[in-house]
Amino acid sequence: MSTGAIVWLRQDLRLLDNPALAAAAKLGGPIVPVYILCDAEEREFPAGGASRWWLHRSLAALGDELRSQGSQLSLLRGPALECLREAVARTGARAVFWNRRYEPAAVARDIEVKTQLRADGLVAESFNGSLLREPWQRGRTGIPLVDAGMRQLWATGWMHNRVRMIVASFLVKNLRIHWLAGARWFWDTLVDADLAANTLNWQWVAGCGADAAPYFRIFNPRTQSGKFDPAGDYIRRWVPELARLDAPHVHAPLAAYQAI
Repeated sequence: MSTGAIVWLRQDLRLLDNPALAAAAKLGGPIVPVYILCDAEEREFPAGGASRWWLHRSLAALGDELRSQGSQLSLLRGPALECLREAVARTGARAVFWNRRYEPAAVARDIEVKTQLRADGLVAESFNGSLLREPWQRGRTGIPLVDAGMRQLWATGWMHNRVRMIVASFLVKNLRIHWLAGARWFWDTLVDADLAANTLNWQWVAGCGADAAPYFRIFNPRTQSGKFDPAGDYIRRWVPELARLDAPHVHAPLAAYQAI
C-alpha cells in the first residue's frame, strides 16, 4: 500500500506542468516536495550569484504556493542520495520522483541515485520536464516536417539531407539549443554518421563553422515542407496522426484546426 512519494524538485520549481508531481499525485498518498542544494555535485558549475538570487526568490514563491495548497517545501543541503534517504526515513515514502536534467554531472548523479534508491526497495523514476529536447528527439514537437524527419531517423537511421538542415535549424535557431546536442544525437542515430560531415553540417546550420551559413538564416519548416513535399506524402507517412489531412493543411495542422 502506498505511503506517498517524495518529489525532488530541481530546475522545475512549479506546480503546473510538472510530470514528477503529477506522477506522485497519481500514486496517491502524501506528497513530500523537497529541494536539495549541493554545490559539490554541480562540480565546476555551481550556481552563480545571480542564479542564487533568483533561486532564493523562486523557492520562497513556491513555498508560499505549496502552503496555500496545504503542503510544505522541505529545503535540504548535502549529497542528493543522502538527503533523499533521510527524507524517506523521516516520511515513510515509498517512491521518489523527479524531472530529468541533462548536464553531464547531473546525469551521472541521477543514474547513481536511481540505482541506489531502487536497490533500497523504493520506486525511483525520472521524467521529461523540459518539454524541449526529448520531444525534439522523438519527433513530437508539433511541427509536421520536423516530426516526420525525426521519426524517420529514429525508425530507419537515415534522413534526407534537406530535412537534416531543417531540423538542425529548428533545434538551434528556434529552440536555441546548442548545435552540439543535435550533432551528438545524429551521431548516435545515423547509420551513415561521419564525424567530419556531421560536425561541419551542424556548424554550417548554426552559423559558426568554416564557410557557414549566415547566423540569421532560419529555415521555415512550413515553407520548406510546402516547397519540397507539396502533397504532404512524406509527412503523412511518418506522422500518421496527420494522415487524414490534405495539403496544404497537413503542413500547418493548427491553422487547419483554427479554420474549422
